[in-house]
Amino acid sequence: MKRWSLFIIWSLFGVISSHPQCLDFLPPFSPQNPLSFCYRHSSLACCTTSDDAALRWNIEETLRVKNITVLRDQPIETCYGHLRDLVCSQCSPWSQHLYDRGDLHKISNISLLHRLPGMCSLYCNKFFNYCSTTSDFLLQLLGDDFPSNVSDYCDNVQRSNDASYCYPFEEDAAKYERRKPETIFPTSDVCVCLKPIVSELRNPLAAVSPGDGSKRLFIIEQIGVIHILLNKRLLDKPFLNISSSVVDVSVRGDERGLLGIAFHPKYKTNGRFFVYYMMWIYRKGDAVLVSRVSEFRVSSVDQNVADRNSERIVMSIDQPSWNHNGGQLLFGDDGFLYVFLGDGGSAGDPHGEIGNGQNRSSLLGSVLRIDVDHYNSSHAYSVPSCNPFVGVNSVRAEIFSYGLRNPWRCSFDRGDAITGSGRGRLFCGDVGQNRFEEVDIIEKGGNYGWRGKEGNTCYKRSQCSNIDDEKLPIFAYSHNIGRSVTGGYVYRGCSFPSLRGNYIFGDYSTGRLFTMTEAATNGEWKTEELCIADQTVCHGGLTSKIPKAILSFGEDEDGELYLLAVPRALPKRPDGTLYQIVDPYERVSPELCNIRRSRPVGVHPLPAAAVGDCKIGDVNVEINNPDPTLVTQLQQRREDECNECERRPFEYSLSDYDYSLRVLILSINEQQDNSLVVTARVINSYYGLRLQYPTTIHLIQSADSVKCGCPHFNVHRQHLVLGHLHNNSQFIIDTNTHVILWSFDAWKSTRNK
Repeated sequence: MKRWSLFIIWSLFGVISSHPQCLDFLPPFSPQNPLSFCYRHSSLACCTTSDDAALRWNIEETLRVKNITVLRDQPIETCYGHLRDLVCSQCSPWSQHLYDRGDLHKISNISLLHRLPGMCSLYCNKFFNYCSTTSDFLLQLLGDDFPSNVSDYCDNVQRSNDASYCYPFEEDAAKYERRKPETIFPTSDVCVCLKPIVSELRNPLAAVSPGDGSKRLFIIEQIGVIHILLNKRLLDKPFLNISSSVVDVSVRGDERGLLGIAFHPKYKTNGRFFVYYMMWIYRKGDAVLVSRVSEFRVSSVDQNVADRNSERIVMSIDQPSWNHNGGQLLFGDDGFLYVFLGDGGSAGDPHGEIGNGQNRSSLLGSVLRIDVDHYNSSHAYSVPSCNPFVGVNSVRAEIFSYGLRNPWRCSFDRGDAITGSGRGRLFCGDVGQNRFEEVDIIEKGGNYGWRGKEGNTCYKRSQCSNIDDEKLPIFAYSHNIGRSVTGGYVYRGCSFPSLRGNYIFGDYSTGRLFTMTEAATNGEWKTEELCIADQTVCHGGLTSKIPKAILSFGEDEDGELYLLAVPRALPKRPDGTLYQIVDPYERVSPELCNIRRSRPVGVHPLPAAAVGDCKIGDVNVEINNPDPTLVTQLQQRREDECNECERRPFEYSLSDYDYSLRVLILSINEQQDNSLVVTARVINSYYGLRLQYPTTIHLIQSADSVKCGCPHFNVHRQHLVLGHLHNNSQFIIDTNTHVILWSFDAWKSTRNK
């Protein structure tokens, strides 16, 4: 019975609909280059060219290891094409339905046994009866795991005689149209699904990339713990645990705790990051609730663990109540830290004659901008001289904008990858009181109206008509639609072109998602409810069910967006989930996205409103000393970066040699001297050169590439070694990346075969 277990699993095929879907549950794409092995799927596929090469290598390696050249007096080539087509079915736009398995997307690590799709029973019998060579090949390859009776085998691998669910039938995926479920409210034309990434989180409030090239995502839990997500799983050891310092949160809906994290722009080299959390301190015997912004540093011995003892307190702000704490931390392109604070809580901002929102002598109800790179023993931070209220009497110089009630989740737009359009815009969701929720674009010196206004309407009539420098929200919605806005991000990722340029946000109380797009002609914003595809599309590893409480959104290093949600906001209950937001209908080839990500188009100039007319190193004002006569000029400390690397010309043409190697990058490791050691496997060669498999070569990125930040190698991407330079130790891969071949003797031995 044991040997039949895999085949029984194959027979359990139960997809809801024949919607095009790959083994990773995402839609098919157009490969960057035509596939040479699985060429039938070159126009629309679930495989990159690297995957295609890995499939070829897997079959050829199996043949070599098993020493299979002749079967029943027939050369293996007789049925090689049939075997290839079966194996290549995982590149089919319908591969998820043909395999009905969720663990096959790592192609290079899967045995041939798992590469066979569910076949229609009639086709299966005809195939094995006609192609006895392949049948014997499978017998030798799989041994006892393969039944000797072909009929028994076909009976156990058939999905159904319904041609929609078994190989070789394939519907034309290009003709599959987007379908929208019927809804009461107008929805977007683009429908999305959610892909669960990790669960059992305790009120996850942020998912942030450190921007250091590590592809890690840092997830903060409200109780005071920060986890690292790497390769779709949480590391066992937390990055930081400050739960002993954070105020205890256990009540449903508690707005205190660890609320924000931001990584210094130079985190990769200085290891500095900042957190916003709430704690009790004792002052003259009384307990005082404070919001604290602290700096920590990464451990010197483990980049996945923070140094708990490195805390440096940047600021502590008294909180008069438990709610409306804001908590977002962001670094802008100007290099300064932005701190987002609520109005101090309670209801209606009852603090003083005009409320904290309009009181610029209070930091509450504001967005602060501070310089955390210039400080001394008496001042934990400095104030940029170009902040809007520097030198204004009775106004805190740290304030960048004000008039906010409870800014919950804010983000900078990273801008269009090609044009830079939109870069530097600061979006915020500001939670309303009784009637309206709003989304704002935060600008320097802007007054966002609270408590005079809530959304676009009056809240406190005595203040409503007397709001200086008022900035209206770009969108406000009533409590008939939702009751607590959760700000999101502008999608700037590569994978899902239909979402690009959309600001995606949600509502905490209803579980609804929304999308906003700006008209290029007049700058007006169009808001729609984001369509969620139904379960006939969002099946397998995707879902259309959103937990009611949308806590936050996240953005990874590549600009892909995530949603963090829980069924009920109980801070200590491990029922939170991180989802990726995906378009189930369309995506870009992963290889093409890797190229775009590794080759930025350059730095786009920021509009003056976005950068605030200053940068790190400009004149700074120390806190408590706003008098312009005390201003001192500080030396700019930003490092110059190369916009474009020096690229040596290709000195030898391919025709000068009788060889070329194609390698698959397996791993990349950074050394103490900042060089990158790249391990690669030779996949195949041209011009009839026969290699022993597997052959591993070690490559190191050149000094020029390290210095200028040239595109890095991509793991599991195929690279072609075109030729060598004059010293026989330096090679060119893909014509634009210089590498040094360490194991040169190993390479020579393969060349001489």
